[in-house]
Amino acid sequence: MKIGGKAFPKRGTKRVTLERATGEITILLTAVPLGFTEKMLDWIPQPVPPRRYARDIRGKVLKDKDGRHVREDVPESPEFLKKTRRVDSLLAVALLHEGMKYDPEVSWGTTEPEDDQERMAFYEAIYEELKAANFTTAELQFLCEEISNLSIQKIDDLEDTRESF
Repeated sequence: MKIGGKAFPKRGTKRVTLERATGEITILLTAVPLGFTEKMLDWIPQPVPPRRYARDIRGKVLKDKDGRHVREDVPESPEFLKKTRRVDSLLAVALLHEGMKYDPEVSWGTTEPEDDQERMAFYEAIYEELKAANFTTAELQFLCEEISNLSIQKIDDLEDTRESF
């Protein structure tokens, strides 16, 4: 793709450093491509909350105008909350993997699948690798924020693109 006769710039990159007791770790982060978020949501489906019959304050099951029992979601279900936390972790792992995959110094013990149906298991394995490498929640949050910031096109870039039309 070209804009104003110019090739569109490559995705942004940034080197970040994490301080560890054993020394510094430097990681090259790359912006994720347009549409990656939608792909992540296809690969890692959101859990569905359980449902129950809605009841009034006396405990009687509510009915709709056609006489059918009314059902409601139960988002506070402990099992649903557990699944939601797990999905949130896997979405962060997917973002991290995509944002770190072009760093020649980073290697994973798990091979990236070609079949999208295997993505959830792949991200589960990457999550375990990150745990085994002693990454902290704060470090993972920092890396996700940096990747997200790289992925947002800056206003100046938009102005430059607009002026070339």
